[in-house]
Amino acid sequence: MSKQILLSVALFLSLLGFSQHTVEGVVLYHFNPSYPIEGVFVGLYNNQNEMVGMDQSDQLGKFSFENVPAGTYTCRATTTLAGAPVTFQQAFLIWMHAMGYVQLNDIQKKAADVDDSEQVNFFDVQYILTNYFVYNQPFPAGKWQFTELTVEAGMKTGGGPIGGVKVGDVDGVFVPTGRDGDYSTDVINSTERIARKGDVVRLPVKVEGVESTTGFGMVLNYDPGLIEVVRVIPKESNTTYSVSNDQIRLSCSLFDQAKSTRLDNTLFEVEARLLIDLETEKQAFTIDGSSHVLNQDGKVAVDVMYNLPVLKNAASNGALNLYPNPFTEKVTLTLETNESSTVELTVFDMQGRKMLNQRLYLPKGFSESSFTFDELPAGCYQLVLTNGLNQKILHNQRLVRK
Repeated sequence: MSKQILLSVALFLSLLGFSQHTVEGVVLYHFNPSYPIEGVFVGLYNNQNEMVGMDQSDQLGKFSFENVPAGTYTCRATTTLAGAPVTFQQAFLIWMHAMGYVQLNDIQKKAADVDDSEQVNFFDVQYILTNYFVYNQPFPAGKWQFTELTVEAGMKTGGGPIGGVKVGDVDGVFVPTGRDGDYSTDVINSTERIARKGDVVRLPVKVEGVESTTGFGMVLNYDPGLIEVVRVIPKESNTTYSVSNDQIRLSCSLFDQAKSTRLDNTLFEVEARLLIDLETEKQAFTIDGSSHVLNQDGKVAVDVMYNLPVLKNAASNGALNLYPNPFTEKVTLTLETNESSTVELTVFDMQGRKMLNQRLYLPKGFSESSFTFDELPAGCYQLVLTNGLNQKILHNQRLVRK
């Protein structure tokens, strides 16, 4: 080979070594192209681990470095963006992975390691359930995690995606750009309880819009000047709860899908003492927006309505109350009497035909009785309550079965 050719090759290689290139890439939430992350700082590091460039991702999650000499580089991302709440849905996925039912990819494993132990196991599930929902502690491991990107700046443009995740968000649903994890907390107050100062009553908390559940997280606020919480009565034995700072916080996990239970509408009951005489009806609880119910697939159920109890004074509402109305299966009767008595409950259809008849004994004072009307098809009825001795009508009310 001639000296001229050798000199030309050497010159070409020399120029190649000093040539400048562009390194570019994109930051994606869970590597999902539909969810770029804006506002992430990306550093460019050389082989000596020295940062030689810094850029911030734009609306499309893109970052770039211009005039980069040929070589191998590492892109590392950081951010101070706010995260989002961690829910039962995430705990459910971590549990499914720990049981061997599902496989998580690398970015999901970063999200699932909520206790920062570098392992994904049942301790991560318990971290979410206990710390976050029951003890009202800030979620302790909710930091950002990003994958690193190695690029070759050479003849072709180097680059690629960086995956980012907020620890705890295994499912990749809480992108920090408008999707902040808020769920519908529509409330109806159709469950009534009649009581007066000093009475202890059971206050059921119910849910409508979901047929079965694998768990729930519930935060209820109450007025300590209105009621004193005596105890919480869960429906499921593995429900954990705490009562503090004028809140009742509960979590229930039925992650084993074989235990996914069909709801009878009642999630739990609260036994409470009324502390004042009521002049008007009062809501027993208000619900926090972080409350949610999981469906049979472990997903957060949408279009859920929470049925919270209302407190009424027996004297202001009359001595008798019948609820719910309309009803689906069971009807509860509350009655205030000056003395013990036997009463007769009769249900007629709209043509005046007697459909049901029951006798019951009521003690003196406040009493509560429940009836299951399985024999009644959906429709309108008339319920009549009479004194068992003189047949005097004590109450006459339209009753509707849905």
